Amino acid sequence: MSRCSQILSSKLQRSVHVLSSTEAAAAVVALHCPALVDLLEQRCLPLEPARHPASLYNDASPNLLWLPGTIRVAERLELTKYQPRFVAEDADGAYHVPIPLVGDLLLILRDAAGVYAVNWTVKRTEEAFLERQGLRPLRRRSHESVMHATARHRIEEVCYQECGIPTHRVTRATFDQTLVDNLRMLIPWDSRRTDLQELQREEMVSAFCGIVGTERAPLDLLESLGKQFRCERRDCLVVLYQAIWRRELIVDLFKPVLVNKPLRPERTNPFHRYAQLFARGA
Repeated sequence: MSRCSQILSSKLQRSVHVLSSTEAAAAVVALHCPALVDLLEQRCLPLEPARHPASLYNDASPNLLWLPGTIRVAERLELTKYQPRFVAEDADGAYHVPIPLVGDLLLILRDAAGVYAVNWTVKRTEEAFLERQGLRPLRRRSHESVMHATARHRIEEVCYQECGIPTHRVTRATFDQTLVDNLRMLIPWDSRRTDLQELQREEMVSAFCGIVGTERAPLDLLESLGKQFRCERRDCLVVLYQAIWRRELIVDLFKPVLVNKPLRPERTNPFHRYAQLFARGA
């Protein structure tokens, strides 16, 4: 019932797999962040103590705390019965085997102090955090379902919190829809290539920068730029959209970005507006 998809990221040099349209929206915002080092999607939380996920990257602090593991967290919170398990059987009989909880998006970010991690747990609405997935609608809203969903999110939050990783709840209402639409349009262009030299590309980006805030649209420049650099219109569009995606060409992403409409100067930096979602934990 979800809308799974793949988002090709030039920065990560791989496709990011997401399981819903809300998760796709959150992923493109994360991938646009200049501070992003990596994005770990559908990451299993460790059952037993494990190293901090940011410790695997360059510039990681040697003092990063370990994750305690979901089994110990569930025991300490007296939520063991909500730790998912399956029944296995061998010659001695049946026994229960714990199953790892699976998170949504774990952001690996870098600031002046080094590498750190932020956890995003994603649902369509706030109410969905109180529903147990995979059940019929009426059963999702039962008391037992609410208790199970609450316990599952509590275990995830505490497991990450104890090693300094904050958890934020992200829904379809978290990010501005126009911002998301622009980013989803821009990101495929970031993986496309042209035969332009780097100096030519820089000159073209400078030309596009020169019309931001004017009444001229990018479309007005395409013919002259094509003649100047002896390239196709597609090459000009690749340079334009890549420059916007990479924040070399700063425009207002809270307004529709259209090739036949003037580009407006940025009034609100998305990463200032949503700074709390990217901030370090305690």
